[in-house]
Amino acid sequence: MWEMVAAPPAPALGGLVGHYTSYRERTTSFSARRELAATSGVLIYALDAPLAITGADGVEIVLREGEAFVGGIADATSISRALGPQRGVHIHLPLHALAGVCGMPLAELANRVAPLADLAGRSARVLGERLVTASDPQDQFDLVDDFPDSTAGQYGDTGSCSVVGDGAVVG
Repeated sequence: MWEMVAAPPAPALGGLVGHYTSYRERTTSFSARRELAATSGVLIYALDAPLAITGADGVEIVLREGEAFVGGIADATSISRALGPQRGVHIHLPLHALAGVCGMPLAELANRVAPLADLAGRSARVLGERLVTASDPQDQFDLVDDFPDSTAGQYGDTGSCSVVGDGAVVG
């Protein structure tokens, strides 16, 4: 079983967020898949059973319920391994916005994955806790729209910016 719901971000986040995808997956035929090398980054919150991600550098991280990871551009494949039923939210960000959320140049994330909480701290953990208890994809998208992130924008083409509680982007 595989379900996906996609939605655009709040208008105030245009240019900083491409779109959101909420997903639910229950697979019995396999538990690991090869993720293709990409020229875009990734930010995903895992909301169900643990999810193991091995970056292109060969280093594995394991996400628990409510934890997120980010990954930079890669020139080799990564491996995702479901350790049970999966549910999550993929926040599709352009590279400059991902760099802002991470608070670091994306060159430091090239070919690897990292827990978002290691980079964005408490705010990433709080959002994860709220996403786990969200009743449906629209509630998840609303939470991400309202996510206050004071680390956003330190790097990237948009200059210094923060996403504040009402979803507005301030510079």
